[in-house]
Amino acid sequence: MGTPSVRGKMHAKRYTKESSSKMSVKRYPLVIEKTGTGYSAYSPDVPGCAAVGDTGDETRRNIREALTAHLEMMREVGEPIPEPSSSVTKTRSPDGCADG
Repeated sequence: MGTPSVRGKMHAKRYTKESSSKMSVKRYPLVIEKTGTGYSAYSPDVPGCAAVGDTGDETRRNIREALTAHLEMMREVGEPIPEPSSSVTKTRSPDGCADG
């Protein structure tokens, strides 16, 4: 198994799609949430694909693996691969609000 950066590149290659002899990497936004027992993750652009983990890092690895397997299965059964269409924005909390 490679280093995290190499591993990430290996996963990114799995999300590629050939078209007119040109490859484009699809980048899906991921939502990772803290739960009462660990973390959960999903991509709003890929319904039905989710993962969990004890830590944020484990959950990130698990959702990448789940997303890869989910998209591969969709290809195998002939389902269209969804285009990434959601965007992610972080914002600061309004003045006077505690960070929790």
